[in-house]
Amino acid sequence: MNKVLTLLFIILSFHFAIGQTEDYKVYLLEQSLPSDYSGILKDLNLDTKYELSGFMNPFYLVGDFNGDQIEDIAITIKEIDSGKLGFIIIDSKLKEYNIIGAGQSIGNGGDDFSWLDIWKIYDKDIIEPGVGESETIILKNKAIYVIKAESASAVIYWTGKEYKWVSTR
Repeated sequence: MNKVLTLLFIILSFHFAIGQTEDYKVYLLEQSLPSDYSGILKDLNLDTKYELSGFMNPFYLVGDFNGDQIEDIAITIKEIDSGKLGFIIIDSKLKEYNIIGAGQSIGNGGDDFSWLDIWKIYDKDIIEPGVGESETIILKNKAIYVIKAESASAVIYWTGKEYKWVSTR
């Protein structure tokens, strides 16, 4: 009897350890967001097309990306139908958003960011041009630095009208 209970305990423990559903993982990500953004995809009526994704660590970045003196948030997402990865940048003041990747192409980055290894806040004042880029860009606010380790990097920044991708050195 003891062996049966032990075996049952092991099976149940294993089941619960690996049995986290994708919905539960998304729920955990949602609960880890700042409280103003919990449920944001549903609030923006995007929850049938996108879901939160933890493909990057951290899975969200906070910074004033558009220069309105109010911090915005960028959150990793997945386009549900295609499985393509990217992020949403939400203007905290206006609750407007931009999808980068996740089925929406931007510059040389394409429409699926599954190839990325690192993303972080780019807080330098200038972007030195990379291969194929022609001019140094002076930044007025925070940007997002994306990196494929030992391969490529780019900065995604707000031009005043849209987000733009620029390859870096």
